[in-house]
Amino acid sequence: MIQYVHTNLLSKLWFAVQILPAPHVYTQKLTTAVSWYIWKGTIFKVPTSTLQRTKQKGGMDLIDITTKCRALLLSRMYTQGQNACSATATWLREWKLIGRQENPPHALRIPGNLGYLQCFAIDMAYVQFPDQAESARSLRKRLYNTLEALRKAVKPEPAMRIETLYPEVHWDIVWTNLNTAWIPNKMKKNMVPGNTRHCTN
Repeated sequence: MIQYVHTNLLSKLWFAVQILPAPHVYTQKLTTAVSWYIWKGTIFKVPTSTLQRTKQKGGMDLIDITTKCRALLLSRMYTQGQNACSATATWLREWKLIGRQENPPHALRIPGNLGYLQCFAIDMAYVQFPDQAESARSLRKRLYNTLEALRKAVKPEPAMRIETLYPEVHWDIVWTNLNTAWIPNKMKKNMVPGNTRHCTN
């Protein structure tokens, strides 16, 4: 289900957001639509934040759409910035955004109507500067992980209800066993993280 969402439902989005910044209000609507698709007709639902946890933490590795969109745009801008003849490189040079960025970033020097350049200045200040040997795929993944870490530092993941109800259980071992052992998909679906009706039977 989650793989289908990533590779089919959202595949066209990944191309578009490398060129145009994705407004937060729209990525939130997309997240809501994806959540509805996953849980359609289901009475017992869990928060999207739980789905976005890694499998080792009881989640389903659902991509954070807002973070992914931002990471893809940053990656594309960085790549285009390496081509001295591109328009993106011209803008990055104009605002001294070529090369390692100062930390903390000074993004207010960039006009508000160039918000995508402000985002680049802010986010790239917290990313280890890429070397020439790093692949584009590796850079995209590292950007996503860094932005996710920053997001979680500001807004930590809420504790799952099942873990709060049974704090004595070694949940890290439970989630690991659930995802490494061969279990039929139908059974896994009934053991949705946070669904106490199934987990306590």
